[in-house]
Amino acid sequence: MDELKEFRRFLRFLFLLMPTILTTMLLIKFFPYTGLGRIVTVPFTFLINIFIVGLAVLITYRKRWFVITKVTLTIMITTAITIKMYPQDSGISVVQQAKEAVQAIQHIGNLDRSYLQYDGYNHEEEYVVALYKFRNEIPMDGTYQLYDRENLYFYGFTIHNMQDIPKKLIGHHKLMWLYMLMFK
Repeated sequence: MDELKEFRRFLRFLFLLMPTILTTMLLIKFFPYTGLGRIVTVPFTFLINIFIVGLAVLITYRKRWFVITKVTLTIMITTAITIKMYPQDSGISVVQQAKEAVQAIQHIGNLDRSYLQYDGYNHEEEYVVALYKFRNEIPMDGTYQLYDRENLYFYGFTIHNMQDIPKKLIGHHKLMWLYMLMFK
């Protein structure tokens, strides 16, 4: 009987740790500019979240409202810690980048063609929204380079057709594009 109890506790532990794992995977995919900071912060984040999840699993008060509250709070806290601690080379946090992306999408009507000229890192989100807004005006003859970048070794920025744009966007810009395709 004790083995079954321990196995259930282990399954609860894995269940509560799953949001940390999934959030980390999504952050790595959509916010790749971490430099060496990710080597330190990701394991440290996992250690903190393992401790929090372990405490939650050890608390065994069985009232339904308590269990639901415990699970909800544990998932919210560990997810928030994972997002907050995730490093970015630019110094702009993931949360701030997400806010800027949402603001840029909300102001799609205010953007003109001048935002199609990529000016570095100041207006990345507006650039992606302008790409979406004026996508039918972008030359598809191979002369337009995403982010005004030259092709590098294995990564090409040249646009030959409309499907090239979302494939060649970097990081969370892919999420922005997908959102605009679905809802704008």
